[in-house]
Amino acid sequence: MASYPYSKQAFLPNLLLLLALTVIALLLTSSTSVDPALGAAVMLLLLAAVLVLGVSPILTSHELLDDALVLRQGWYFRAVIPLSNILGADLVEFGPRKVGVSFRLAGPVVSVTTRKHNVIELTLRRPQSFAWAMGKRADHVIFDAVDDRRLLENLRRSFSPVEADGARAKLWD
Repeated sequence: MASYPYSKQAFLPNLLLLLALTVIALLLTSSTSVDPALGAAVMLLLLAAVLVLGVSPILTSHELLDDALVLRQGWYFRAVIPLSNILGADLVEFGPRKVGVSFRLAGPVVSVTTRKHNVIELTLRRPQSFAWAMGKRADHVIFDAVDDRRLLENLRRSFSPVEADGARAKLWD
């Protein structure tokens, strides 16, 4: 198993904003006559948001296993892509317009990125459902890693280009 971190810089503004909201909510609940149960519930929700949306993306990385590529973005997105389902992998200059987990409603693409340029695009043999992206079915996956060239090289070694070309020929015949 090899771990491939993605850039954590994109998540720092979210973390700081969530922490600021938590401090403001704490100050408001302590200085006003708010029902203690309501104040505690609000604080628990904000702390959960800080952990899930702010801290968890900093703690996770993508992983290349013997038989699968595991894409992670915090605790709120996890996708396991079997290496046998990967038809091709390329480094592309321009990625999606948005960073984070996103997908096109009309197209078969799921993106898990922290930047908009120099990202990896996977072409899948068969469309795969991504439960953590609202069940979206996609046959293209766009993602990035800090050391994207090393990941791409190791990923290409993990599936045989001969098999990929043969599978591509079968798909178009």
